[in-house]
Amino acid sequence: MTAQVRAVFEKGRLRLLDPVDLEEGEQVCIAILKEEKAGTKSSRPLSARELIKLPLEERNRILAEAAARAEEDYRTDPDLAGS
Repeated sequence: MTAQVRAVFEKGRLRLLDPVDLEEGEQVCIAILKEEKAGTKSSRPLSARELIKLPLEERNRILAEAAARAEEDYRTDPDLAGS
């Protein structure tokens, strides 16, 4: 299973903001991606046309984060990995 959920870091622990389908005690692998400041992060992926309008550094950061998420999905999701 691969899921993306929001969380807040409080008192040394992550508190999930979205529900997850996990059994008590089940272990997971977590990739942490910081969100932009409130009001600047879109809740939907940017189109190629929108990406190309961004400064190169911002565009590269967004694409690198997407690549890291895709790599994790392919590494951990048997349906994608073909195993």
